[in-house]
Amino acid sequence: MKKIYPRHTRIKRYKESLALSFWVLSAVSFLAVFITALSFWNTAQTATPPSIITYQGKLYDNGTAVTTTQSMKFTIYDAATAGSALYTASGTIGVPLANSITPSSGVFAIDLGGSETNTLDPTIFQNNDELYLEVIVGATTLTPRKRITSVPYAINSQYLMGYSATTTSSTTYIPVSDSLGAFTFLNTTTLATTTQSGDLTVDSGVLYVDSINNKVGVNSSTPTNEFSVNGQTYLSGTTTIERLLNVKGNTVAPTHVGSIASTTGAPLGGATEVVVQGDYAYVVSQRDDSLTIINVSDKTRPAEVGSIIDTQLNGAYDIKLSGKYAFITAQDADMVTVVDVENPASPAIISHIENGDGGISLDRPQRIVISGKYAYVTAQTSQTLSVIDISDPQNLVYKSNYTFANEPDNVEVVGNIVYAVTRYTIFDGMVLLSYSNLFSFDISDPENILFLDR
Repeated sequence: MKKIYPRHTRIKRYKESLALSFWVLSAVSFLAVFITALSFWNTAQTATPPSIITYQGKLYDNGTAVTTTQSMKFTIYDAATAGSALYTASGTIGVPLANSITPSSGVFAIDLGGSETNTLDPTIFQNNDELYLEVIVGATTLTPRKRITSVPYAINSQYLMGYSATTTSSTTYIPVSDSLGAFTFLNTTTLATTTQSGDLTVDSGVLYVDSINNKVGVNSSTPTNEFSVNGQTYLSGTTTIERLLNVKGNTVAPTHVGSIASTTGAPLGGATEVVVQGDYAYVVSQRDDSLTIINVSDKTRPAEVGSIIDTQLNGAYDIKLSGKYAFITAQDADMVTVVDVENPASPAIISHIENGDGGISLDRPQRIVISGKYAYVTAQTSQTLSVIDISDPQNLVYKSNYTFANEPDNVEVVGNIVYAVTRYTIFDGMVLLSYSNLFSFDISDPENILFLDR
């Protein structure tokens, strides 16, 4: 006798069958995804993994494999229950639509993200630690949702810590070399220690390093010397040339491009020394007892921006800059004076050290040079080389000195050695003879300078 079940019983058994089928479906889908992952493993390293998840399962209805077309919906959520939908195979996230799937002997497969479904955004694997797949067959939602485990996250292999790799520079990215092996960096001004094997070319030859011949070219890819510059060169601050400076160009007849004179009102009478830093030239004038600051950003039209005349600058003779301070020898004032030049329009004297302070001999100071936190000053009349601690510009401290037999003039520091030149004249009958000596000192201990030789 054929047994007929009431409709509600048939519905119940159908749901139970679907629930059982879901577990079978899950196991099979895991195997399919695993096989798909293996195919990713064999892909060339430079290939981008496809954003596709193959989901496979088998449907039963009352123990019989389903072979008729079914309406099925597939949605990925960020939670096991409730949560937010992040992907749906068809339709939109807000209004998902069913996909028509016809199993073969109950077996079906769907490529989530493939050509027959919506594109799968790989960033959902980038930004979510847990994802769950919900399947709806007809009007029946299979529960519980199944968590997507590690293998589909291989799609995220195109990211590193959430960032994508690209040959085009952007604000946050992983640099990848182009087809020539070159890298492009955006707004990079400083690089840590970098080892380069072979020649190095920066910005199509703006900087070129010839590793074979040990030459560097600026604006030249064919440097002829150890350091070659093709074009104009601007040096700011103190520059020491220990051997030979080869200057190419019209050095025989240089062209005058601009000037400023004391007749314009600038206190430049008897100018004795100038130093340039950035856009400004700092000039000391012995006759005007002054420091004048000139804007030289436009080389054809230098313009005075500030100056100071003071008794503490009487006979201003030499000047050196250190940070925002100018250190000036004032011969007629027998002192070294410190001027704050942070505001070029308003230089201001902040301190000085004069002859006799703390035992220092600064009778008619001549030249000054700065190395680290010390200034080395020659004094003409007292015939001395003095060491001054300038670590606190508002409180100069005398440390030590050396007395010469003759008047010292110029002074220079190279490493831990100070070189000083003395000069003297004698009459030999009717002839005036001039002599000079070079002295060297070890300043490893600036408070106890050690005379070496001359």
